[in-house]
Amino acid sequence: MAASCYRYIPKGVQQNNKIDTSQTSRYSMITVHHLDHSQSFRIVWLLEELKAKGKNVDYELKLYKRENGMMAPPDYKAISPLGTSPTVTTSDGLVLSESNAIIEYILDVADPDGSSLLRPKATSPDRNSFLFWFHSVQGSMQPMLTVDIIFRRASKKAPFPISSIFGIVSSKVRDAVIMPRLNKVLELAERDVQKSPFLAGDNLTAADISAVYPFYSLFSRYPELAEKYPACKQWLTKISSLPSFQAAQEKVGEDDIVFTDE
Repeated sequence: MAASCYRYIPKGVQQNNKIDTSQTSRYSMITVHHLDHSQSFRIVWLLEELKAKGKNVDYELKLYKRENGMMAPPDYKAISPLGTSPTVTTSDGLVLSESNAIIEYILDVADPDGSSLLRPKATSPDRNSFLFWFHSVQGSMQPMLTVDIIFRRASKKAPFPISSIFGIVSSKVRDAVIMPRLNKVLELAERDVQKSPFLAGDNLTAADISAVYPFYSLFSRYPELAEKYPACKQWLTKISSLPSFQAAQEKVGEDDIVFTDE
């Protein structure tokens, strides 16, 4: 049976059609399958931050290079249920895709008491801000960036005169839909990082880790936006100077963490 992107049957003792996991260890070795210049950088950074906080998160890192400048290679697609990045596997049979699902899983197994502060507890005053940013960067911001890069790539790669048509359509979609939505997100982020050092309060959280890739992508693609939102630019500079961030960069061997086809 092909591995699911979410299904996990732990090794344990089966009784009455239920799995008894009491005899198994809570933590199993994680392998991060990192496609170069992809969103899986965030998973490596999360693990390095947890290590810095003294958590038991030994992990293996496997690196994959894109083919034809963009696509994941076949050996990566054979592992990833969706053919996308990130994907992690574990020593006890889990195959999991989707950034926030992986982040939640890792925090569940490596930081169950929440002492790392990377996921504010339900009673924390920062909980609602955390929930908003943790999900909005993936649910609102990243899809707009994906649509934008598809249009940009199509207008460059398509033969003439189709490329001209794509260029016109791309410009109209960008002006009417993509940039207005991205600016709304940036306005909210600018407000919040003016009030606090991080997106969800005084401590680095998984919301910052989840947000780093779309913010880097956006500011790399549109440098003028980094100047328009200086507090966001300062926040991005601050988190990228953290030792755990730099350790993750060293692990993946990338100075620039985001994909670009410029």
